[in-house]
Amino acid sequence: MKHQRLLSIDFLRGIAIIVLIIIHRMHYHWEGMNSHESMKEQMTGPLLPILIFLIVLLSMAGLFYFLTGIVNAYSVQGRIVNGKIRWQKAVCFGMAGGLWLVVLNYIQRLFFMNGFFGGDQGIAPQYPVGYLTGLIRDAGQVRFYWQQVTEPGTLSLIGLLVIIVSILTGWLLHYRNRINLHQMHGVLIILAMAALVASVYVKLYVTPLYEAHFADGNYLKAALLGHVCQDFSLFPYLGYAIIGMAVGLSLAFGEKKKVFFRKSTLTALGLMGSGILIYLVFDKDKFGGRGTLGAMASLVELGFFVLFLLILLKAFDYTKSNKQQKRKLNTRWIRRFGMLSLTVFILEPVLAEGVKKGVDLLAGNSWSNQFLPVLLFSGFCLFLWHLILKLWQKIGFVGSLEWLTAWVLLKLTRKKSGKVNFGEL
Repeated sequence: MKHQRLLSIDFLRGIAIIVLIIIHRMHYHWEGMNSHESMKEQMTGPLLPILIFLIVLLSMAGLFYFLTGIVNAYSVQGRIVNGKIRWQKAVCFGMAGGLWLVVLNYIQRLFFMNGFFGGDQGIAPQYPVGYLTGLIRDAGQVRFYWQQVTEPGTLSLIGLLVIIVSILTGWLLHYRNRINLHQMHGVLIILAMAALVASVYVKLYVTPLYEAHFADGNYLKAALLGHVCQDFSLFPYLGYAIIGMAVGLSLAFGEKKKVFFRKSTLTALGLMGSGILIYLVFDKDKFGGRGTLGAMASLVELGFFVLFLLILLKAFDYTKSNKQQKRKLNTRWIRRFGMLSLTVFILEPVLAEGVKKGVDLLAGNSWSNQFLPVLLFSGFCLFLWHLILKLWQKIGFVGSLEWLTAWVLLKLTRKKSGKVNFGEL
């Protein structure tokens, strides 16, 4: 395959961010999901099938980590193998990009984060609200919680994964004259499975250390451990990124289509089978079953992502030119979300809170107690973002966080980022 921007990746990322907009509005605005008690009531009512579907959609967050591995391995390979840059500089470029995302993560969590003002029985909420988001919602209740710093977020995890993937990819490609693609895949499969299975033990043994440091006020140590064991941490999602690396290298090296699809299908089935095996073998009584059940769900979910990607690659990238152009045109609005996923992810809570203020003035605030009005509200927010991005495209998305990221990386590394090529939309 020619080394070019992959339409399937933009489409898949677009689907993930669209789902995220809907899920976030249901999570943070529907009263039925505000507490464990209300959730239990809903889980026994007629909305149970819809709630199960929403929970399944919530797992789409793992797609971002899988795609991180694909995109970064694909781009790093292109720079190194085509002689555009030495592998050491490619690694440095990736590390700079990763660190920038970590910085954006804390900006997002402190100022723009979705969240709640208070938790059950007056304790700290699991997801505290960011300052700007909170000021729009209710300025009198805004406050800072240390878990906004000690617990990882989606962007800090992606940043760490970018750094690790860049280092691993650069290291493997440095030895590309000694090891072939098949051997690289072998190394990556071993590392990925180790990361995925290790999550059982990490959740069991590292989490108590995190809780102890947090309780003692050792927030720096808690933050370091939090990025290993908490939700949206390296385990198990490092495994997602490494499997994505294997896919990205196959695509970048132009592995034969039949070989690539056969290996990817076997990998997906192997991941699913391993997940079921873990569920049957490991002690589900430990850690409330979360470690074992989480590992099983991660493996099965990742296997599904691989199969889903294969379907999209056939539809968008491994297809005839006329079909590709037609599908490219028909899915432009979805891929637009994919290209601007960083901007939408960070700013969508602020837009939603502003819109909610207007809706509350017109219809009161009792509508948030009902499922259907909140679902319609999430659809309206999605439509607004569609209009904003469509208009923004007319000026080349100048001022977006993707545009800003490209500018920052250009200043830091003197290398232009190839990921922000809006002209290919």
